[in-house]
Amino acid sequence: RYEAPGAVVQGDADQLRQVIAELVDNACHAMPSGGTLTVHLRRQSLGAGMGDDRSGNADGRVVISVTDTGTGIAASAVPHVFDPFYTTNLASGTGLGLALVQRLLRANEGTIRETGTDTVVFEVLVPSWSEPRRGGEEEA
Repeated sequence: RYEAPGAVVQGDADQLRQVIAELVDNACHAMPSGGTLTVHLRRQSLGAGMGDDRSGNADGRVVISVTDTGTGIAASAVPHVFDPFYTTNLASGTGLGLALVQRLLRANEGTIRETGTDTVVFEVLVPSWSEPRRGGEEEA
């Protein structure tokens, strides 16, 4: 679902693509027998609990939610999902995916949080701009 028409995200396009690709890949691995993967995009104003913006140009955040109906994350694992080398996928996981996602988002003044209750929901929050960027910068 796309509920942010005209949203321009501030950040490195390749790094932000990598963030979304990693979250989608993790979601697919969590649904070995199939399921539903939803990517939802919406705007969130700074007044909605987002704190101060350091750039002075952003008008809020774009929130990208990645939700799956897979096996879920055990409550005991939730505090560790962003720790480097922590994995619940012992067969093929390295434990670096979500740690890298978090690092890439920090480099782009973004954040990530796990907000699911009955299902896994990762919300990526990145600065948005009300004006198109200039100087050959690529939009993400």
